[in-house]
Amino acid sequence: MNHFWKSGSPLLLMAPPAWGKTRLMLHWFSEGFEGLWVYLSPLRALANEVMEKACSVSKCLNFTSKSTIQADHKVIVLTPELWTAFMAKNSHKNLRIIVDEIHLFYLWGDDFRPVLLECLRDICMKESSFVMLSASISAELCGQITFDLSQYFSHYLSVDLGNFQFKTPPQRHYCLSLNSLFEEMILSTVLYEQKVLLFLPYRDQVKRWVQYFGEKNIRAIGCVGGEVQGFCEKIRTSDYQVFISTTCLSHGVNLPSFSKVFILERSVSDEFWLQMASRSGRRGEDYQLYSLDERKSILLAASRFASLRKVLINRLMMWIFSLERPREL
Repeated sequence: MNHFWKSGSPLLLMAPPAWGKTRLMLHWFSEGFEGLWVYLSPLRALANEVMEKACSVSKCLNFTSKSTIQADHKVIVLTPELWTAFMAKNSHKNLRIIVDEIHLFYLWGDDFRPVLLECLRDICMKESSFVMLSASISAELCGQITFDLSQYFSHYLSVDLGNFQFKTPPQRHYCLSLNSLFEEMILSTVLYEQKVLLFLPYRDQVKRWVQYFGEKNIRAIGCVGGEVQGFCEKIRTSDYQVFISTTCLSHGVNLPSFSKVFILERSVSDEFWLQMASRSGRRGEDYQLYSLDERKSILLAASRFASLRKVLINRLMMWIFSLERPREL
């Protein structure tokens, strides 16, 4: 990686959800480096999680507008909204920047958080190496990233270790109709003391379903935007059977294993669908996936094919290298 950081080119690293991108970052943070590692995430909960883990390998700072960076600080964690304040006092320093969930910088930056794209453009204007991480870059978004980077760099590096793939694909994928009695499926699952994750499109639906399961004496917890930090604290100290959320739990937050995942939203993008569908199986466990959009079966099938192709290629290469070399005469 030292050669990469000296190259002056960006790196786009794509790998499945739960592949180990955070573990890779911790390895980088533990290496000797005369400068500052800067970790940027558009998700505050994810930034806090990385901060907690990074403190085990290096001296870290969760940056705010009032923060003072000490000489022994090695890793700075912040959200894009704080980028300008950080650079006002640290632009002269040797920085190694990691931009996590790069697809969200575009999906949200083109919509309700323009500061995300402003931050990304400012990083590009430094014309030095930085890393972009993601598990779900569509072909259209990849083209947009390529075009944007070409305005500042002659080339960039792209490493695909499993873009739009599952670490552990669901054991089965069922397509539901709107009138499916999915609550019966959830109730039958809960009877066996298994956990269920339910994604819904609207905040008021989350509250209604939490109340519904509560009335049946089922331990349910809900999460909507702005509540992720409090949600994380609750699940550390209490045990729940049913987890209900909008898309706010689709990225980054450590969740327990689920036997069933329900995605009850039709209009969700492929990027968000993959992230939600991958919220179980992160430890290699089997689970079942239920969703409303039957077209997503194609996405799942493509992911399975890509994973199988990679396994076959790896086994072929291992077989080739294991062949005994001819002895020299």
